[in-house]
Amino acid sequence: MGATMVSTIFYMTFHMKSFFLAFTSIINLFFAIPVTLCIYTYVLGIDYFSVIHVAVLIVIIGIGADDVFVFHDFWIGSFKIKAIRNKPR
Repeated sequence: MGATMVSTIFYMTFHMKSFFLAFTSIINLFFAIPVTLCIYTYVLGIDYFSVIHVAVLIVIIGIGADDVFVFHDFWIGSFKIKAIRNKPR
């Protein structure tokens, strides 16, 4: 798991050209796990947790990492819109 996290942070740093964004994105993804587990256990009242739930966690982290790339690319692409680029500040 450690090698996967390091390689993910390395690739995100390479893609976004910012270690800060990559690191905070990974931390944000992992902070979502306890919140989800609390909702799952206390709000929904489900105590059952199996191996398939761990696999789902890995898939959800992957989807969250993909969302980070989509948001970043959209943010960079938004600067190419003339109305936003020439907006007085």
